[in-house]
Amino acid sequence: LNLRIQTGQKNFFENGLTISGRYLPGMESIFEAHGLPKEFTRLPFVESSFVIGATSKVGAAGIWQFMPNIGRKFMMVNERIDERRNPYKATQAAAKLLKENYMILHKKWGLALTAYNHGPGGVRLAVKKTGSTDIAKIVKTYRSKSFDFASANFFTCFLAALHAQMYRDQLWPNMQYEPPLEIGSVVLARSYSPKRFLQITKLESDDVLMYNPELDRSFKFGFAIPRGYRVFLPREAELQLTKTLAFVDGAQNYPEN
Repeated sequence: LNLRIQTGQKNFFENGLTISGRYLPGMESIFEAHGLPKEFTRLPFVESSFVIGATSKVGAAGIWQFMPNIGRKFMMVNERIDERRNPYKATQAAAKLLKENYMILHKKWGLALTAYNHGPGGVRLAVKKTGSTDIAKIVKTYRSKSFDFASANFFTCFLAALHAQMYRDQLWPNMQYEPPLEIGSVVLARSYSPKRFLQITKLESDDVLMYNPELDRSFKFGFAIPRGYRVFLPREAELQLTKTLAFVDGAQNYPEN
């Protein structure tokens, strides 16, 4: 029996459990709307442990740790707004990416989840080299320059994180979780400067950034929030704005398909 121990992960995971209370209910709704197992929303425990501002040394960002090129396929990623940092928009993107991986990789979830880390091309090569779509056989028998310890153990790490989160009350009986955010959203019919947006909504910038962390550069440098942009808000604010402000266009509750 070979065991690998990495110190410091317990506290990191505990912090992630506390923060995840804010986001998991909404994330589960998104995955269920896409027909995906809600358990896959625990993947951010492996990627970032729900650290909203997480950025890797190679440029991956957000709780789902999207690389810029993959992020741009599903989200707005530029020098002003980086939606990889929005937990809900990134969850929508992750659902689409996992579904895409699943269809490409023989409808095997073990392969699809491994491809989230290693890429579908790399996993296809592993399948070809081993002659198997069994993730257990691939992990046991296949190694390459890029399919190293991290890639080979990614699916196992996910299962371990899922187990720990599912049995959190037994493992951490006194854990305090942050309450779920009550999410609403509005679509802007015109662009707004951050200052004007705050004047109209009567919200504080910290409140807006709690729900839209990707707008931090807009608020720091005064970049306009563009027309057609979906902004998340506290549910009670959404209800009020829908009734009173003309700039709300096609507002609907989130998550959406």
